[in-house]
Amino acid sequence: MIALLLHLSPLFAQTAVIPGKIITENETWHGTIVVEGDITVAPSGRLVILPGTRILFKAKTDKMRSGRDKTRSELIIKGMLSAKGTINNKIWFSSYEKEPRMQDWYGILIGNPKRTSIIEYAVVEYAYNGITIKRCNPQINNSQIQFNYHSGLQIELGAKPKLIGNIISENGYAGIVCNTGARPVLTDNMTTKNNIGLISFGTAKPNLGNLQRGPDYNIGRNGFFDNYTFDVQNHSSQDIIAENASWGTKNIAEIKKNISDFEDDNKYKRVDILPVLGGGIDLEKKIILSQATKDQLSPAQNNTSGTDQGAGSEASRQDSLQATANSEVTLKPVIPDAKPIVASKIVINDPAVKAAEEKKKEVSVNYKQVFLDAFLDERPMVLKKVRPIIGDRQRGLKMRGKIIIRVVVDRMGRIESANVLRGLNAYYDDLARQAALKFTFKPGTIKGNPVRFETSLFFEF
Repeated sequence: MIALLLHLSPLFAQTAVIPGKIITENETWHGTIVVEGDITVAPSGRLVILPGTRILFKAKTDKMRSGRDKTRSELIIKGMLSAKGTINNKIWFSSYEKEPRMQDWYGILIGNPKRTSIIEYAVVEYAYNGITIKRCNPQINNSQIQFNYHSGLQIELGAKPKLIGNIISENGYAGIVCNTGARPVLTDNMTTKNNIGLISFGTAKPNLGNLQRGPDYNIGRNGFFDNYTFDVQNHSSQDIIAENASWGTKNIAEIKKNISDFEDDNKYKRVDILPVLGGGIDLEKKIILSQATKDQLSPAQNNTSGTDQGAGSEASRQDSLQATANSEVTLKPVIPDAKPIVASKIVINDPAVKAAEEKKKEVSVNYKQVFLDAFLDERPMVLKKVRPIIGDRQRGLKMRGKIIIRVVVDRMGRIESANVLRGLNAYYDDLARQAALKFTFKPGTIKGNPVRFETSLFFEF
């Protein structure tokens, strides 16, 4: 036991840098972990990640040269992962870069059918595939899976994960990819602003909501809306049951325009969308889930400032830069002051009073935060567009493709900041960023309150 504690002690230090390793026993992480190579949890191993921990992956680096991608680091779970944050103290799986981009690292791979892993109140971002699930049944709850190059979740070969209460947004190809044999069960998730919300292949059969009583019963309540190509695309040999979901509209014809199934190609099966969810998803609950703050990413939050030496000092400096890079787009949940109540026994037992006091303790929406554009009262409206002007195509290496710029818009509709989320090369990336800074939007509101919001701009070269 003493040897094990000595072995783990660097992971409780202010900042730990891991060039890659294989975990064969129980191990607990807390603080800031900078990853430079694949981390593999062996079948006998168990990795516990405590609330507030930041696991930051160095971009395009894999000192282990293993896994699916020999050039990018991965977290490979062949044993068990328990990553349980809280709504006020999330766990972050992110990029170590000052200006992070899609595909800086490869992602989390979970693949033990005998041990159930769990990820809860976490953020998974800037990977190739955020989370890949193969032949196992983990639970992914109340997490944000965003800004991943290919997919937010890649579900493969008979995997049956439970996905509950997540926000799956801004992933390059699809929010969720279901490959042959995948059987995920989705409840209370919001899937938006991906190229495709969910796509199913082969014999995959995702359960997005099934109101028929029985072993497959699922209340659904998933939201699929504002995905750029399709909300759901069925390229499989199985029907997709998507009952009791919200689609951004109750007009069936409009919903079907954003669904691709047998009506578009009769070699595939249908997507069953009836009945449609009457009241829509609980957007306020999702807003509160997405609230965070730079404090959650700062060294002070995880006791990482102070006395690091050598490489640790440089790591802390980079961590501060990473916190700064994220500070513009995330803010802390606001918890109303809960003052002690002095009252008679009769008043305390009054159900109405109890309900009011419980309401006070709930996390409320902070209107000073930067909101996802999906939460606005109306879709973002561009008032002024600016096209990049290419002065020298030779400097752009004659490359062609799409650049994505992530912008923060202030309460007046002006651009506060613009960062490259997905680029082509330095020349074109800078042209797109400079053009984005000149855009203006109609000011955004939530429940009539003027707010700052973030959205993505796309530039074709």
